[in-house]
Amino acid sequence: MYVIFKRDEIQEKLHLKRSALDTALNLLKDCNLIQEKKQGKNLPNIIYVGKTIGMIEDEKIIKFRDVQNQHSGKNEINTPDCMKSTLHNNYNNINKNIKVAASVVGDAKAVLSQLLPHITEASHKEWLMTFERPEAVEYEKVIKIETEPSEGMMNMGEVAMKVSEASYHNAILVTDVGQNQMLSARYFKFNDTNSIVTSGGLGTMGFGLPAAIGAKIGRPDRHVCLFVGDGGLQMTVQELGTILEYKVPVKIILLNNNFLGMVRQWQELFYQKHYSQTPMTNPDFVALANAYGISAEDVTDRCDLDDAIRRMLDSEGAYLLNVCIKPDGMVFPMTPAGSNVDNILLNSTEHYM
Repeated sequence: MYVIFKRDEIQEKLHLKRSALDTALNLLKDCNLIQEKKQGKNLPNIIYVGKTIGMIEDEKIIKFRDVQNQHSGKNEINTPDCMKSTLHNNYNNINKNIKVAASVVGDAKAVLSQLLPHITEASHKEWLMTFERPEAVEYEKVIKIETEPSEGMMNMGEVAMKVSEASYHNAILVTDVGQNQMLSARYFKFNDTNSIVTSGGLGTMGFGLPAAIGAKIGRPDRHVCLFVGDGGLQMTVQELGTILEYKVPVKIILLNNNFLGMVRQWQELFYQKHYSQTPMTNPDFVALANAYGISAEDVTDRCDLDDAIRRMLDSEGAYLLNVCIKPDGMVFPMTPAGSNVDNILLNSTEHYM
């Protein structure tokens, strides 16, 4: 029997150490973007970002656990040999989309405290080994291309990874919405809990800048790195005035591709490249930041990126890096909306088989 649970309920409400439950179950667990903020990202047996865009391994485990309705809109039963159970605090959500064999409604702390003593350590070595192939395919077809390019303009993923490495994975990540959100959340790493602030799947462009200000005020002892696109930044750009007034030393990494990138990706893949209202005519972001007393610089060449990141992190005040990103970048893997979760695009023409 497999229990479908929310990890943040376990950690926040139950106040258990992660190792207690992980050791007891020894299972791969999927973890969505919002739940990442509750834990470090460099933990074993955790698969991240269950969404229409995520990781091959993520989609594989979601299919195994048959919770496709949360991710792709499809509810087909593809695991007839798997008995499903659910734990929830709301009666109305039981059997709402996926029918389960058993259900428990109650407070997570009370229920799981009683459940844990009855769980014996489980080993699934053969099943875990089945993830080796998708991991290898994804590295060659997606990760390597995104983070280790040898030529051309910069990618969002490589920038996020470099900033993470330069901060020794100790910074707080704040995202806006879109490609910048998905790629920074994927390639930025965390050593500590409570290290990501994001609006998740709400699509609230403009969220990033005010959220980063709040995160820095709340944790003045840590670097706060905001990853934002050129569209989202301009939706709450007036908050640069808040940074000026209160001298909040937020580090802003503007991933500037002169497009509303996520919408452009869908227009290219599913709407025959009809780019309606997605190309951006942008202002001089460095001059704009300077007008608010914020240090800023353009980064157009990959060879200048490392030094620019170092200057940003070493600066005492707020800083904006306007990084020129290739305009036709994509976020992969992805599952097209309305399709089964195992319909995984590795790039614009190739599916994972």
